Amino acid sequence: MNKTDETATLRHTLQAEVGDKARLPLPARLQWLATVQSRLAGADDEAHALDIARDAAWRLGQAHAILLFRSNRTPCRLLPTAGGDLPCPELHGLAAQALADGQVILVNRDAGDGAGAALSDPVRSLLLVPAGRGASRAVGICWYRACPVDEDNRTLLEILCRAIAAALEQLDVVTHRRMDDQRFRVLVEGVAQAIWEAGLDGAVSTDSPTWRAWTGQSLDQMMGQGWMEAIHPDDRAEFESRWNDIRQRRLPSDLAFRLRRADDSWSWTDMRTAPLFNDDGSVQKWVCMNMDITDRKCAEEVLHRSETRFRALAEASPALIWQLDPAGNVVYLNPRYAELTGRSKQSLMHAGWRSLLHPDDAPVYLAALAEARSLRRRFQCRARVRDCKGQWSWLESYGMPFFAAQGGYAGHVCMSIDISESMASEKALRDADRRKDEFLATLAHELRNPLAPLCSAMPMMGRPGGSRLADRLQQMMSRQLDYIVRLVDDLMDISRITRGRIALRCAPTLLSDVLQGAVETSMPLIENAHHRLNRSAVADSIVLDADAVRLTQVFANLLNNAARYTSPGGQIWLHAYEEENMAIVSVRDNGIGISPQMLPRVFDIFSQEREAASQRQGGLGIGLTLVANLVRMHGGSVEAKSAGLGLGSEFIVRLPQAPKMAPPAEDDQAGGGTAGEDANQRVLVVDDNRDAAETLSMLLEFMGNKEVKVANDGLSALAEMESFRPDVVLLDIGMPGMDGNEVARRIRQQPQFAGTRLVALTGWGQDEDRRRTQESGFDHHLTKPVDLAALQTLLANL
Repeated sequence: MNKTDETATLRHTLQAEVGDKARLPLPARLQWLATVQSRLAGADDEAHALDIARDAAWRLGQAHAILLFRSNRTPCRLLPTAGGDLPCPELHGLAAQALADGQVILVNRDAGDGAGAALSDPVRSLLLVPAGRGASRAVGICWYRACPVDEDNRTLLEILCRAIAAALEQLDVVTHRRMDDQRFRVLVEGVAQAIWEAGLDGAVSTDSPTWRAWTGQSLDQMMGQGWMEAIHPDDRAEFESRWNDIRQRRLPSDLAFRLRRADDSWSWTDMRTAPLFNDDGSVQKWVCMNMDITDRKCAEEVLHRSETRFRALAEASPALIWQLDPAGNVVYLNPRYAELTGRSKQSLMHAGWRSLLHPDDAPVYLAALAEARSLRRRFQCRARVRDCKGQWSWLESYGMPFFAAQGGYAGHVCMSIDISESMASEKALRDADRRKDEFLATLAHELRNPLAPLCSAMPMMGRPGGSRLADRLQQMMSRQLDYIVRLVDDLMDISRITRGRIALRCAPTLLSDVLQGAVETSMPLIENAHHRLNRSAVADSIVLDADAVRLTQVFANLLNNAARYTSPGGQIWLHAYEEENMAIVSVRDNGIGISPQMLPRVFDIFSQEREAASQRQGGLGIGLTLVANLVRMHGGSVEAKSAGLGLGSEFIVRLPQAPKMAPPAEDDQAGGGTAGEDANQRVLVVDDNRDAAETLSMLLEFMGNKEVKVANDGLSALAEMESFRPDVVLLDIGMPGMDGNEVARRIRQQPQFAGTRLVALTGWGQDEDRRRTQESGFDHHLTKPVDLAALQTLLANL
């Protein structure tokens, strides 16, 4: 098994049950420990050996970390079994004392002695074993709790610590040997380029064929201080200053500068120089060697430019840029990271950034990152982190492994993007989609309710004896049609408001008149449920600059809501008063109430609560959205209150009062009264829906004093105009071929029809539709289904 495969296996076994080897019989434990020692001895490098050590400490000793200390040359290192490599200076003194005493020690923080006081979080107990040649190292087993092992396993852990120390020492020897070999090769290669000698004053007095071959100087040119003429003019001053300093300090040194070659090109050279001493300690001469480092300098320049570009990009990036080393520790964070989190870079380095992760997201995020590091592959994951305001922000993180020039894994470069707004938008879209589905389901239900009795009534009227039921069926059908009309009106209103297509017709209006109109509108629903309406007197001094029709609709909706969501025989309170130039109206009930979760969304479009919906008595649930929008258009506000389900609810509307003035005077009645209906008034009905046209003509004839004709398209209507000469034309707009607007324009182009009144009777009722009909020459605009009383009044006044 090669190193990569074994490391992957170790990563997997670290997930095994903690301490699984500690429960084996002693002979089995000894055999397993011998296998671990063999694997440690065969480790390729220190990282490989430490992976094996972590696994063994975890499985045999239930350890949370390994402690490494090497005399006084380096600080203590704490290696968690889950991964990482952290400095641990607080345990330096304790480890140094263990080496000095040469004794194995077991320290428990909870023991209350002086040694235990040296431990700091998270370490609570520590087994320290002096090991290595001459007790030059200390290897420790750390627990974040009291030591859990018995005497046998403690002895085995001591053996494991010594095996770890032996493996690390052996790897040091191999490493030093490799470094010596490399230095030797470098020296040989350097000699092949140029080696020469200089006196105490830096002058050359002996020939160097390698120098002359490389620089092209002659023997005379290189003698004395002439060799420095081969140095690049831009580098000469700095070189001479450092060369003089080196000779005064009498220490081996390196100097890098540009040197002219025999072909007159410039190359970078590294001059390595060292003093050769006499027996009395004085300097005899300086031995110098030059190596061509042009390729290295070019690579360094390329690397420097690359690093400069990376750092400039990272520093300016609005994203969070961070870098992991091969051990999984953070070694770089861009400023955006500190800006988002409000923490210093130093506190986030190494593993400090992990404390920012949301507890619910941390396990999955860290596992994905560990897997990407282990497999040297891309990384992508989402997680929440705590930001500088103490809130949780969503980050989408991406990572890519990068490798050193020799191909070795060098870590991961990662980028995190704040996606909190997009996550909130996604949630809002999902909520809106859910509310839309609920609304469509409710709309289908509400339309089926009135359509069901209508469908049942039609066959009954056609059966023998159906005429006896005609009056009852007509009353029922009228109620159901009125209900459908209300549904459509609500939909049209909410559409106009949300698209900004509605205009208020404001005028000084008494609040008492508005509330009286709302009560009259809602009273049938209130009485049908046997509720009791409690009203307070409204002062005539409360005057609003408002659209009386729209405000009546607001309070009628609130009263209807109270009636629908209150059990039969309930109480409804309507109270109005003044407060700091504001008119306050409260509509309260003792009905089913509103849950705390629903209360903030009660005015949202398509938003309904299932518990409430199951008890309601009809409606699409968009009435409160209409209320909120219409109140806001009047410069006011509306607030919903409820102590919870089953505890009733209250809606409070605040509206600005108009400047104090006398109440608006009632319109005087015209002296002549309402004009009577014209005898034999001629009416032309134009509609491509034959059933609708025929039904309307029958109703008009039923009104009396009407002569009615029907046309089903634009051309037929123009032909009837010539022969019938109608007084009034009821004209549909959305007809195929020639639409109603075109028919109206052609009629208005003929002077003989100047006195004919054109009334648009259509399903299109937006403000833009009304503007178009007016421009086409229509006198009035009515929407389907038409209010028959309004139509009769209109015809009587034409």
